[in-house]
Amino acid sequence: MHQETTNGVPSLSSRYPYRRGATTVLTYTARIRTRDHIRLAGMVLLIAVLLGLTHPRGAHSDTWSYTGSMTTPRRAHTATLLPNGKVLVAGGSDDVDNILSSAEVYDPSTGSWTPTGSMRDAHRVHSAILLPNGKVLVAGGIDDVLNALASAEVYDPSTGSWTPTGSLNTPRWGYGMTLLSNGKVLAVGGWPHITDYGVADAEVYDPSTGI
Repeated sequence: MHQETTNGVPSLSSRYPYRRGATTVLTYTARIRTRDHIRLAGMVLLIAVLLGLTHPRGAHSDTWSYTGSMTTPRRAHTATLLPNGKVLVAGGSDDVDNILSSAEVYDPSTGSWTPTGSMRDAHRVHSAILLPNGKVLVAGGIDDVLNALASAEVYDPSTGSWTPTGSLNTPRWGYGMTLLSNGKVLAVGGWPHITDYGVADAEVYDPSTGI
């Protein structure tokens, strides 16, 4: 049997007759894997570019930043978005637990707060909702001796003033209030007194009649 030699030493191809073929197979496989890696890298780059186009850096930072402080410290108040993009904050308790009737408006364009007309009654742990006419209904809450309130009033952003409206049938605080599709307002649940259990009853307010 003839063997290929180099300086009298058998060559690799003669000692390992399948070596050349194996090398070819390995080289081909390596090329396939290299192409796959290139394609994968290309896909990753494309996805990164698309994400960068749809979510520009800094557009959604998912962080909080400070803005202007309210003119009055308060808690247990309400904050209602107005049609003009500003926010009405009304009532609550101050830093020494006095119940507040004051209200103020936040302007997102400047980050500043401006006092507006005060409510007729002081309310805290009350509910507020924007009505279809652009006004804000505030109702219920508790007074300074922890009795639930039934009184309600409406804020007009165009004048900055409050007007009394029909009272709740059941005095309540810590209750839910939502705008219905017919423009009426549903008030449900809550507590009639700080020491009582919650109530199950519900009632509906009609802005067109004020009751």
